[in-house]
This record gives sequence, C-alpha cells and structure tokens, in this order.
Amino acid sequence: SRDAQKCTLFHLAALHNKTAALPILLCADLGSDSLLELLGATDSQGHNLLHKLAAGNSTSCLNYFFQHL
Repeated sequence: SRDAQKCTLFHLAALHNKTAALPILLCADLGSDSLLELLGATDSQGHNLLHKLAAGNSTSCLNYFFQHL
C-alpha cells in the first residue's frame, strides 16, 4: 500500500526513523507485492528506500536492514 506521494510503509518508516516498525513490516502480509518490490519501490519523485534512509538520517533503520536482510 502507498500514500498519495507513492511512499511505501518502508519509505515512511525510514524517513521518520521508525526502526521498531521494521520487524513488523518485514513479517506483515504484503498482499500482492513482494518484499523485493517494496524495498526497491520508488515514490512519486523517484526516491527509493536508500534515499529515504539518507533523507531521514535513519542510521538505526539502515543498521537494521544490514543486520536482517
């Protein structure tokens, strides 16, 4: 699912440094979207998850992804 700017829940968690949400999102039923599609998805400005991690200065989220993916 995406918001009006086509951000995924992963984008929003990264942008707002919500590390605690990541294990929940990774275990959630993603419907028809695969995890790789969501992690590689871009928003309406062409920004992907890594862009959002950088924009949100989300070092704890980045560390979580490196440790668990």
